[in-house]
Amino acid sequence: MRVRPPRTLRPLVASLAAGVLCLSGCLVPMPIEGEDVELNFPPFYFFGQIRPAFTRTVTYDPELDPEGAGVEFSTGPLGDPNDGDRLFWRWFFNYGVGSTAIEAASPINGLAPEQRGLGVGLQVRPCEDLRRRFPEVALHRIELVLADRPFAADDGQGPRNQALPEDAGQVRLVWYLAFDPSRCPL
Repeated sequence: MRVRPPRTLRPLVASLAAGVLCLSGCLVPMPIEGEDVELNFPPFYFFGQIRPAFTRTVTYDPELDPEGAGVEFSTGPLGDPNDGDRLFWRWFFNYGVGSTAIEAASPINGLAPEQRGLGVGLQVRPCEDLRRRFPEVALHRIELVLADRPFAADDGQGPRNQALPEDAGQVRLVWYLAFDPSRCPL
């Protein structure tokens, strides 16, 4: 035996059924067309190619370097997952310890993708570059900021001379250099 709703509820049941069908959505979905947005990934370096290696503090003895050649800091070859990105960099000595000065920087148009294999390097001559400017510092911080966008103008909000656009990918490399400035030739 089948139970039927009373005649007065039939329009209500029919309306409710129609409402459920209307609210259930389209039976054949429309194709979703999205924009292809390229994600920006930061540049990278090859850990084993970094010179000097990050495994310890670099110790420099001026008496063992009579020519004053110093120490070369180098990234080795660089890469960037975004093929067309140019790379920009800035080197800093003891950033935030009395200095925000840029010691060296990339050319204004950066490093072209086909030049990434060359890497980025800086020759540091501690007796010339560090002794007079930081006479009280025994352990020097050598920092490289590497980015895939040009550095932005300082706005007074972030670190001085290190501002980058929001969409910039970046990587920072830091070495520590110890030396006794009293051993430098006069």
